[in-house]
Amino acid sequence: SSSSSSSSIANDKDLAKNNNTNQSQNHPPQNNPLRKRVSFHTQVRVQWIPKRTEYSRRVSHDLWTPLPERRHNVKRNTIEFKSENWDWRQVREDFINVGKDYEQVHPIHLLHMRASCSMQQQFVRVLSAMQSAS
Repeated sequence: SSSSSSSSIANDKDLAKNNNTNQSQNHPPQNNPLRKRVSFHTQVRVQWIPKRTEYSRRVSHDLWTPLPERRHNVKRNTIEFKSENWDWRQVREDFINVGKDYEQVHPIHLLHMRASCSMQQQFVRVLSAMQSAS
């Protein structure tokens, strides 16, 4: 019984030693001034937020994007992000100004437009060849 209790104590000491070693590797020491802490004020100011249905039509239109426009934006953003290899570090900030309003357009859309025009031109050539052959 004494050997089991002494081995138990030894195991407890080993566990404590391992825990302290692991703790020092993974966590900053308690007295480290750079240790981050979270705290909350005991007194707060409560701010009322209206329900979605309580906003005027004008304000509601400014706050929320209609579903069809959101779907369009998601599709456009997906195309742009895919062209950047799904990597946020490769996101382009240099858009191309297009048209009389100088709308900013991601370069991938211009490539798609060029490819689409090229395909349309090829389609017209094939149709013309087919019509002249018959």
